[in-house]
Amino acid sequence: MLKGGKDYIYPRSENFETNFVTLLRMYLFQKYFYNKNVIHEFGCGTGLNLVALAKMFPESQLNGYDWVQSSVDILNSLRGKYGFNINGHLFDMFKSNNKININEGGVFTIGAMEQLGSNYNSFLKYLIAQKPSIVINIETIYELYNSEILFDYVSMRYLKARNWLEGYYKDLLELERNKVIKIHDVKRPFGSFFHDGYTFVVWEPLV
Repeated sequence: MLKGGKDYIYPRSENFETNFVTLLRMYLFQKYFYNKNVIHEFGCGTGLNLVALAKMFPESQLNGYDWVQSSVDILNSLRGKYGFNINGHLFDMFKSNNKININEGGVFTIGAMEQLGSNYNSFLKYLIAQKPSIVINIETIYELYNSEILFDYVSMRYLKARNWLEGYYKDLLELERNKVIKIHDVKRPFGSFFHDGYTFVVWEPLV
């Protein structure tokens, strides 16, 4: 779904969504991570995004965090087989552990926080306490929908039914008003059939 015209589109390429997301990811990584020696992805899954980063910034130390051991094993296998500078770690985003130091590096999530629903506070407090230099969240952002627009209304109902991320952006705005964080950018470029999962917000802790 392309929200610039508040309508659905029929792309010529069957790979339009994948290609667009690949470009979006490359743009954000290049803009915000080009000078970062250490980068962390939370909710990394199979490591697809970290592999893309390893190809862009082979000298950077990359860390992937997930709540299942299989993801950690995949990342460590990628390091062993292809020589990528990637390390896997177990991490529960519902019960963030402040003992895991993220070294003031860059942080990102892609489609991972949606699973937190309204239980994102522990992870948000963890990020603020750790003081990474920049945070990129590519997620569906409930507060950016407009219930008076039919497509948005349907998406909001879809997110509610799945109990996906809600309240996060509202809290970020409040934190910015209180000078706890600074929001650098937020955009809602486009989405898929059911919702806009590629909205991004870029911010940094200040305290």
